[in-house]
Amino acid sequence: MNKQDINLVNTRTWVLCNDGTNPRGFRELFMKEHGGKFYRNERQQWVWKEIEEKVNEPKVVYVVVDPEGNETIPENFQGYCRKYNLNKSALYGVAKGERKHHKNYTCYRKEV
Repeated sequence: MNKQDINLVNTRTWVLCNDGTNPRGFRELFMKEHGGKFYRNERQQWVWKEIEEKVNEPKVVYVVVDPEGNETIPENFQGYCRKYNLNKSALYGVAKGERKHHKNYTCYRKEV
């Protein structure tokens, strides 16, 4: 099936994926061959769109340093703040550099 003709009305590839005898099967076959995704447009015709590959961005974690100097990477930042009676927004401000500390706790971002 021709990738260039998939969204051109009344081409062989378009007809197979929209009006043919087994359009669902042809759409699945086309997606296996070329990737992408089909969706319906405002005229209820199947339109194919190529999906761009996402670049994996590095995961960012927040490291909290308590007043004794112990570093902790909390799995649940909000839960950690509740447990130690801290303000989540204030700690984010510390991580951004807007504040020096919050209740003698410091925080910084770390890419993993």
